[in-house]
Amino acid sequence: MNILFANYGDFTTNSLNHIGGFANWLCAQGHACIVAVPETKKTLPMAGPASFSAATYAEVLNQPALFPNGRPADLLHAWTPREGVRKFVLAHQRLQPQTRLIIPLEDNEEYLLTSFTGLPWTKLRKLADDELAAQADKALPHPLRYKNFLRLADGITIIVEPLRKFSPRGVPVQLLPPGIDFSLYHPQPSRSDLRHKLGLKDDEKIIVFTGSTTFANETEITELVVAVRLLNQRGTPTRLVRTGFHPAAFTDKYSFDWRAFTLDLGFLPKAELPLLLALADALVQPGHPGPFNDYRLPSKLPEFFAVGRPVILPATNVAHGLRDGIDALLLQSGTPDEIADLCQRIFTDHQLAKQLGQNAAAFARQQFELAANAGALAFFYQTIAASTSRTAWTRLTSASMTETTLIPDTLRREIKSLLPAATPRRAELLNTIDELRLLIEHAEKSGARGLARKLQSQLEKQIQSLQTQVSLTDQHAATLTGELLESRKGFAALKAASDQRISLADQHAATLTGELL
Repeated sequence: MNILFANYGDFTTNSLNHIGGFANWLCAQGHACIVAVPETKKTLPMAGPASFSAATYAEVLNQPALFPNGRPADLLHAWTPREGVRKFVLAHQRLQPQTRLIIPLEDNEEYLLTSFTGLPWTKLRKLADDELAAQADKALPHPLRYKNFLRLADGITIIVEPLRKFSPRGVPVQLLPPGIDFSLYHPQPSRSDLRHKLGLKDDEKIIVFTGSTTFANETEITELVVAVRLLNQRGTPTRLVRTGFHPAAFTDKYSFDWRAFTLDLGFLPKAELPLLLALADALVQPGHPGPFNDYRLPSKLPEFFAVGRPVILPATNVAHGLRDGIDALLLQSGTPDEIADLCQRIFTDHQLAKQLGQNAAAFARQQFELAANAGALAFFYQTIAASTSRTAWTRLTSASMTETTLIPDTLRREIKSLLPAATPRRAELLNTIDELRLLIEHAEKSGARGLARKLQSQLEKQIQSLQTQVSLTDQHAATLTGELLESRKGFAALKAASDQRISLADQHAATLTGELL
């Protein structure tokens, strides 16, 4: 198969930890893979050894048949439903409507958008596109369009199970944990020469964090930095070794000299990270359960586990498969004090540290085996490729037309699945959809996208109302079924008691008859 991955950012973004491994494995199995990025293709070396080809969005759109066999993509795995990716996919599908579309979910996209803008979701949904563009970045989702974009997918992959709740009704979903290259990430001794080269003191405990600071995790990174400060204040010399991008906009807010106990190495090529992780006395993923961490799997965590060092992480997402105090130490509140306390447990209990490291490596082998996870993805690809496309991309006859034009078709499928054919309400809704489709197409072709969105929003409200009614009907039916079962049990008990009385009466009558005779 020809498989095109479209990432929301360049080759330094965290999602390349996942995309790169899958694409390399698929190439080794004889598939052709291209990873497309919006720009800065030159960042490819940062992703490590690559068997796949790299391209920019523009290169793919200028020549969709970039694959070695001179054909376009059979599958487009569009990495996350964010605005830049959505626009690229629409442009690509206008050119290649036969390509099947798969969209992965890796985050609570709604939480990210509300956190970035500081606006409530209800207000974001009402903003016009130009108003929203002034508030949000193209690497974030559109509050209305991202859901409609997901409805157009032939399949959806999710990195953790709770993300299934964001998948539209009827779209096939595949759980897709990341895969690790264990030839690169594996337990190995700490290198004293590297330690000295980095200027780390012999008596310092080392915490390594390989990840960038962003608006979404700024608070959690601050909690980690403060925890390291606390460890030093308590008399445990500790150094935080960091990699990734850490804009001054975040570190300038600190009221203390964070450089006194932090070594910031900047962004490093992936090939350099395993030896750095091997220096760690503890690996900490800061945070706590909640709407951010419940729906993600930080890309560095599989690597943390794989190198066989003690891991501290929030008691959510992947932690649900871990034993607290045996496989890892789990954060409940994520406060600096809690992080410092758990680090001290590891630093002072060598047997615990050894056990945590060994079990972490075993967990990684169990959960993040690249061949197993990529193999499941390949099977999902084959299933999607063999099925009929869920979206009539050929309807995008104008460059001004968007996913809004295509939504009526997906809503028709939902109505047909919710209501029996003979239901008058079904015929009424289908007629309404046909009328609104014409209005939406006219509005989009004429450039009145705001009107098209309003029409679509009205239609969605009807579908949501219908889904609620069907859901309540299903609940009512389940209640009635339960009551019926209880009634049947009661009837059976009454019948048994009645039969017993009749039997006793017959026995008594037989006895009296015998005495009479």
